[in-house]
Amino acid sequence: MARSGATTKRKSKAAAQRREQQRHAMLLWFKVMLVAGVVGAGLYWGVTAVTDPTLLPLKVVRTDGKFRYMQRQDLEQAVADLARDGFLTVDVAAIRDRAKSLPWVDQVSVRRVWPDSLQLWVEEHVPLSRWQDDAMLNVRGEAFWPKPGTLPAGFPLLSGPDGSEKELARQYMSIKVRLGAMGLEIKEMRMDERRAWSMKLSSGTVIRLGSKDLEHRLARFYSIYPLLEADKRELHEVDLRYTNGFAVTWKKLNPTAGIGDRTETLRGLV
Repeated sequence: MARSGATTKRKSKAAAQRREQQRHAMLLWFKVMLVAGVVGAGLYWGVTAVTDPTLLPLKVVRTDGKFRYMQRQDLEQAVADLARDGFLTVDVAAIRDRAKSLPWVDQVSVRRVWPDSLQLWVEEHVPLSRWQDDAMLNVRGEAFWPKPGTLPAGFPLLSGPDGSEKELARQYMSIKVRLGAMGLEIKEMRMDERRAWSMKLSSGTVIRLGSKDLEHRLARFYSIYPLLEADKRELHEVDLRYTNGFAVTWKKLNPTAGIGDRTETLRGLV
């Protein structure tokens, strides 16, 4: 009987230990679930707060930069609908892309300024010339398209096949410097489909260079121009499309017939 009583006590003690372990496990589970609930509620509140534009609303959208060809309000209006989100939720990349889509915008950076501001820094295209009929070239030889009827006056016209923009811009900038030192100004520069070059000066003189030996033919013109200028007559055309020579045509007013200009041609060798 004593042995049976001892066994019963051991079983009771083991059962009590199991109940205590279960109680501890349940308590631990409750604590874990409580912490998880608090963390989850905090995360939910945090996400909700962050995505709520009324929590940290943008109050100031500032645009900086030198605006010469575009209006500041055009930029502000373009990004206005994207700047209605909160400080933390505003899509900076989308605003940058929207601003960059404006014709005169070359470079743009966008950044948040704590606690309620958005700053845009804009650089306009630096125009070099007109391009074809309805576009402009910047100083890198890249085309951009201002709104119809808004192309600024006073720029030369460059034209050529698609893809020739950078080459034309490079040649124009190089030739412009040399001609400027001679008191001449380019009004138009063209490259046709056969890659033949020609220029029209502000005086109306046409210079034909052809498609070969461009640098050599330009050097020929630079060397002969002082002689042509000394003639004092108005130049109509200088044709340099000869291997070792040139042809010059002057305008000559017919004093009696009254029918306009006649031309007189000189051919020379160099």
